[in-house]
Amino acid sequence: MTEDEHYFTADPTVAFRREPVTASVWGVDLTLDSGSGVFARGRLDVGTAVLFRETEAPSRGHVLDLGCGYGVIGLAAAVAAPAVRVTAVDVNERALLLARENAAALGVADRYRAELPEQVDPTTTYDEIWSNPPIRVGKQALHDLLLTWLPRLAPGGRAVMVVGKNLGADSLTANMRRNDIAHYFDAPLSTDRVSAFKPSPKAYAMALDAWDIPREQIGFAAFGGWDAVGATWFGYRTAWVNRFGVPAEPLGVEPAITSRGIEGVLALAGLV
Repeated sequence: MTEDEHYFTADPTVAFRREPVTASVWGVDLTLDSGSGVFARGRLDVGTAVLFRETEAPSRGHVLDLGCGYGVIGLAAAVAAPAVRVTAVDVNERALLLARENAAALGVADRYRAELPEQVDPTTTYDEIWSNPPIRVGKQALHDLLLTWLPRLAPGGRAVMVVGKNLGADSLTANMRRNDIAHYFDAPLSTDRVSAFKPSPKAYAMALDAWDIPREQIGFAAFGGWDAVGATWFGYRTAWVNRFGVPAEPLGVEPAITSRGIEGVLALAGLV
């Protein structure tokens, strides 16, 4: 079976080989089963790893894991936050079988449902939608998928997605605008456009070009201490969300605010 075929494998009764996956996500250690015919068999997908690294777990409410695979995103949310309920959706019944088994093994089956799309009540709304969407299904199928589910966000909800530029992030953004769903997201800025990586000043300067406002009016929050320092060097007001309490590197300057949680970002925005 090819890597692309996993999106349409519908029969979980066919014999397949299970492969364990271990990951440390949002301060919790997960041991999950993946399997043949399911996306990212035997590994944590690179895009999903970036999503975890650059975000904080949902704290409460109803979360949708769209295109759940063997369940890692939704299960990480359920384990990290006892007040979270998760609905996980996938077209692959084999993936759903693994996701349900993983939920039971992790002790969160009472707050975790894995279902085919047609089994989900279309009137249900979600506080958050998380996804590493199945880019390889094709652009039109992907856009149809997002148009189906993103309008189910509750008022004030948020969508958190990771899409590799090489897998169509630019065209995805364009289609989101055409279909009037871009307002669910902040303006995307990719360092690819300036052929540089942080902490290069070229990377931080993208915000100045994108919003045409003075740098002293821009607040920059980062989960990496080096990234917060780079933005401080550039002249932004900065907050370092040091989730794991790691020691600060001696780099000559310090972020204006350092916190373990979102309170630092709120302080940066003047909301607390």
